Amino acid sequence: MPGKFSAEEAERIGLVSKVFDDDEFRPEVDAIVARLAASAPLAIRAMKQNFIAAENMSLREYIRVETERHQRTGASEDSRAAFRAFVEKRPAVFEGR
Repeated sequence: MPGKFSAEEAERIGLVSKVFDDDEFRPEVDAIVARLAASAPLAIRAMKQNFIAAENMSLREYIRVETERHQRTGASEDSRAAFRAFVEKRPAVFEGR
């Protein structure tokens, strides 16, 4: 892809999912980092594994592996903690179990 293009063009063609003005960049990144840090580590790990697996196996195999990960994550203590927190209308506390 010869030549440079703008951030807006990168967003338009799907190369990036979001574009921020310079003065908004740091607060927006900090908000994304905070949201990820507050997420269930088991779920984040499984999602990362799924992204990698999607590139390296057939669709049939991927669906099998993703289903197994989803079942394990759903049966975790973190999943129960998320449900309890949702019902109690409070932030969840995850322990990676």
